[in-house]
Amino acid sequence: MEGGDEDNIDALPSVRDLESRFGFFTQPEGGDGPTSVHHELVPTAAGCVTCECVRCKTWAAFIETGGPGGTRQYEVLTREHVRGLAQLILHVRAHLVAAGGLGQGQPLRVLELGAGNGRLAHALRVAMASDHPSMKDAAQQDVSTDPPVLLVASDLHPRQGCFPVLEMDYARALEVCAPDVALVSWMPLGHDWTHAVRASASVQALVLVGEAGAGVCGHPSLTWGVTPRNNNGALPRHERRRVRGWSLQELVALSDVQLCMLDEPWCFQRHSRTFIATRDERLAHELAAYCSNDHCTSTLDQFHRTSHSSQQASAVVPCTSA
Repeated sequence: MEGGDEDNIDALPSVRDLESRFGFFTQPEGGDGPTSVHHELVPTAAGCVTCECVRCKTWAAFIETGGPGGTRQYEVLTREHVRGLAQLILHVRAHLVAAGGLGQGQPLRVLELGAGNGRLAHALRVAMASDHPSMKDAAQQDVSTDPPVLLVASDLHPRQGCFPVLEMDYARALEVCAPDVALVSWMPLGHDWTHAVRASASVQALVLVGEAGAGVCGHPSLTWGVTPRNNNGALPRHERRRVRGWSLQELVALSDVQLCMLDEPWCFQRHSRTFIATRDERLAHELAAYCSNDHCTSTLDQFHRTSHSSQQASAVVPCTSA
């Protein structure tokens, strides 16, 4: 989504195309896991494992310089994940309207915290506009019709880019914008912003994107509710838990269409995931069910089939956030 493609959601790469291009999750014939047949695994001085094969080296270069302007990518924005997030936001709005928490003529206020260059927020606006033409011009939207989602990006130190970002820290942005929904992609290591989100009377839901629980994104206990006794390196899949009085639930269908800087083709594991935290347990349950049901899954599959038929992996333009 660079140059003239900022308003074309299909300019984002497809997660399936990226998996195929870089050899993610491919099994050797007769095998059931990573093997030297496909990869050249070597130990590092730090006691970790890396791979010296061509595909893994190419992926590492893609992460380091594949973002806009040759920048490093934390989360690789895939069109399936962006569209899934856009649909999630619209579903939150529908729930709040039905529950009486949002007036029928009111826009849903969404605030991205730590938005960097604002690319993710822009991509979400484009996705919602492409799937819902009535939302293309939020400024001129008649309140008597289905109103738009108002999405604002904020960051204390916005990165250079062509998208609008409100220059202020997370606490001040929450105070000024009073959002219904907060969004954080790759919260800084060791920091916890969720306390300020919970303290905001207006926020009904928080969407978290990134590594969960091992300390790479946010704070293990304060953000994810992981203590030294139950921390096995990451938050268990599919688990719902209470964290500081809020319900935290993974949205597995969205997690399954993510790729990030921690992923490696030789390792059969995704590291970046999507979670929803809510004040209302019922809303968390409904959203988790929505993102795991056949409708959401088939919608994401349809996004992939439609875009794949018109664009090859070699032609996609990578984007980044955080």
